[in-house]
Amino acid sequence: MAGLISALYIGQTGLMVSQKGLEVTGNNVTNAGTEGYSRQTLEVSAAPSLEYNGTMVGLGATVSGIGRQGSAFVSSQLISKSAAYGEQDAMAEPLAEIERILSVTDTSLAGEIDAFFEAWQSLSTDPASTVVRQQVLQAGDALADQFNQMEQELGQVEESINVSIEGEIGGLNQQLEQLADLNVRILSTEASGQTANGLRDERDLLVQQISETIGIQTYESSNGMISAQLTSGLTLVEGGSANLLEAQRVDGAVLLSLDMGSAQASLGLEDLGGRIGGLMSVRDETIQTVRSQLDQLAYGLATQVNSVHGGGLDAEGNSGSDFFTVVGPTDPAAELWSGAAASLSLALTSGSQIAAGASSATGDNTNVLALVALQSENLIDGSTLNEFYSRVAAQLGLAVEQNSYDLETSEDALVQVQSLRDALAGVSVDEEVLLMAQYQSGYEAAAKYVSVVAEMLDILMGIGD
Repeated sequence: MAGLISALYIGQTGLMVSQKGLEVTGNNVTNAGTEGYSRQTLEVSAAPSLEYNGTMVGLGATVSGIGRQGSAFVSSQLISKSAAYGEQDAMAEPLAEIERILSVTDTSLAGEIDAFFEAWQSLSTDPASTVVRQQVLQAGDALADQFNQMEQELGQVEESINVSIEGEIGGLNQQLEQLADLNVRILSTEASGQTANGLRDERDLLVQQISETIGIQTYESSNGMISAQLTSGLTLVEGGSANLLEAQRVDGAVLLSLDMGSAQASLGLEDLGGRIGGLMSVRDETIQTVRSQLDQLAYGLATQVNSVHGGGLDAEGNSGSDFFTVVGPTDPAAELWSGAAASLSLALTSGSQIAAGASSATGDNTNVLALVALQSENLIDGSTLNEFYSRVAAQLGLAVEQNSYDLETSEDALVQVQSLRDALAGVSVDEEVLLMAQYQSGYEAAAKYVSVVAEMLDILMGIGD
């Protein structure tokens, strides 16, 4: 009698295992298209044996847990590849805009420089012409305006980046708080003996998104909580606590700091990766380099033209005054040319102020020819004005090409790692269907087994009748 009762229990465990297997398989199939979902597996072990009349008798099977497919190595690769992709993707748009600003066309700065010297060339053939003198002034004014406009457009790109960084911070802080909350929930769930597979999936996906935004590295402790740090080692999340970022405007630029409770840590390029790191790299490195080069070009142009122009006489016989005006930097530590592109303007107000010759004679074009010669002279870093500008544009073009290559490479790498993750932890519906049939067959077999045991018990109970 006792043996049949034990046999009935064994059949019951078979039913329970097969039923739980169907539940796990059904959950996998339902979440096959869910982003970040990791395939779950039924973990089954034999129930402890029982000694009966000197013989060890098995007592069926038991569900020991529900496993979660995945690889810690692949997860760490997803975090790093997401950061690399986010950085290059964020750089692409502002770099393309800077390339447009620096484009070498007839209507660009290079074209205005050519037009400026062409006007002087025309004046050399008729230095007394009031009309041509006015054309020289117009060409100089247009050239100064082009410098001013380019500086203004660089400032607009800079401001666009600042606004983008500010927009990232709010969502990022929410994600950091959510990550800390998930740490607590996972710890609590697993401490109670339950699995937290769904919460771990949610956390892995969240970590990947955070890394794409700012670039992080993570470490998991023995209690299941993870700590998230910036690439420089500053802590963003530790257990159930999150250190939030703050954005503050200083002289128009958005500067970031990390609120660490007792102190504020200023964040620079060395601390940041991901989208924010990419945006700050363009703002603090690329734009500043281009701006300095344009300032150097504007300063070189203005000082050389003013120097030659000052050596001649105008139509009234006066010594030539400055043709261009450039406002010097207020910071004594700044380069002499700092701010030249933004401040460059035409100083002359009348064509009669143009110092065309070494004398006030009507046909004297000596000084005009000296000004025309400036176009072919190596005035800046061993280059002509146009050669220097072309080099600036070419360097930026190379940066755009490098970004395009790096973006494609980082995207391919991310896709490959994601594909590897899907192969290891993703759901194959075909495999699940096979498992479903296996569990269904197991359930039917266990049910048949229980039915047979029940009939045997009925027979046994009927013997005494």
